[in-house]
Amino acid sequence: MSVNNYDQKKPSEDFLVDQAIVEGQRQATEVTSEPEMTLEFSDEQSNMLGELTSALTLSGETLLESAISYVHYKYKKNQNFAKKIEEDYKQHTKDFHKIQDLRENSSKQRSKLTRKLILSAVISHKLEEMGMTEKINECVLVGINLLYEQLTKNK
Repeated sequence: MSVNNYDQKKPSEDFLVDQAIVEGQRQATEVTSEPEMTLEFSDEQSNMLGELTSALTLSGETLLESAISYVHYKYKKNQNFAKKIEEDYKQHTKDFHKIQDLRENSSKQRSKLTRKLILSAVISHKLEEMGMTEKINECVLVGINLLYEQLTKNK
């Protein structure tokens, strides 16, 4: 009678297999976990968000993603659009400075003016393409302003 050596593993082999499984699970978690951002808005921008979500019947998070996607769309059509983003950023600097002042407001007021955004792989890729991974809040604000202008200019 022969002994089947294939079914018998050394303790060190079990350890290596277990370690490989743990490492694979850790890497899978890193890849699948999407970073969450907290975006801040002025009262005016928060009102725009409210109007747009109402008009388009979109969730707040979907609208934020749509704003980034719209900026990306404009960017793809015109590579110089990055300059437009900077110009819009400067034009709305007052609003962006108001955001900094929000940090001094009470947490109750502040929670009304912040929104969470989970960055999906698609949205992260669009931000990377535009070189805006460090300017997510600005990108969203410009997108919201553009969408608002487009949808309300014929009031």
